[in-house]
Amino acid sequence: MNRELRSAGYNPLKAIPNYVSFVTSFPAPNNQFVVNYATDHSIVAFTLDTNGNGAIDSSEQIAYRFNNAKKTLERFNTTQANPADKWEAVATNIDAVYFAYFDQNNNLTTNPANFRYVEVSLLARMEQQDTKYTNTTVYKNKEGVNLCPLCTGDHYHRRLLTTTIQLRNRG
Repeated sequence: MNRELRSAGYNPLKAIPNYVSFVTSFPAPNNQFVVNYATDHSIVAFTLDTNGNGAIDSSEQIAYRFNNAKKTLERFNTTQANPADKWEAVATNIDAVYFAYFDQNNNLTTNPANFRYVEVSLLARMEQQDTKYTNTTVYKNKEGVNLCPLCTGDHYHRRLLTTTIQLRNRG
């Protein structure tokens, strides 16, 4: 995910008119979701021209989301024909995923045209509970957002992983 996000907007030929790397949806037949970057911090969608053919092919449409019901981090797989199979789990036992976006001055932004850095916070937990342990930690990202308000008081060990990704092909 880090490598793909870092390469968001890759456009080697500069031949794609009105090219935008972070998108709110994909064209049909992959138009199965809409991202509102102002309110939804658990999904990201972007494009890149990895093969350098001057067009965004289906395989160059990339999205990640947190599935709270399944407690998984999922990647959108455009090669799946069945719409129900397009989201594939890439990590399990995940309690939270939070994407925060920053402009060139390191200020939070929700405008995809201004994204220069992406901070990804991922809260992973052990598969099994430890009855001898009671979790009292409040898990917050660098902006102070409580990532999992319901995670305290249970018996799971967790790790919060946070990284800031500089977007190579922006600005």
